[in-house]
Amino acid sequence: CAAAAVAAPVVAAGPRSCDEIVTAVCAGCHNAGVMGAPVIGNKVQWAPRLAQGTATLHKHGVEGIRSMPPKGGCGTCTDDEIIAAVDVMIAQAK
Repeated sequence: CAAAAVAAPVVAAGPRSCDEIVTAVCAGCHNAGVMGAPVIGNKVQWAPRLAQGTATLHKHGVEGIRSMPPKGGCGTCTDDEIIAAVDVMIAQAK
């Protein structure tokens, strides 16, 4: 989530869509399984995580787990944006 440099004053654009967050933040590791990240859409890899429950997956997305830093390293993402992105990945794993 890198902010673009602009000369004019920056006006808050509002929350980013869950798909934007998945593409910009999550996909970097979750598309290729970097450092053991479950691959988006891989039901076998996601099954043990889904068994932990949605609340736990949301917590891990926001707080980080193992090699994944908090919010996947996105310092500008809100908790709600990360939770929505996690929900997108959960839906693709079912």
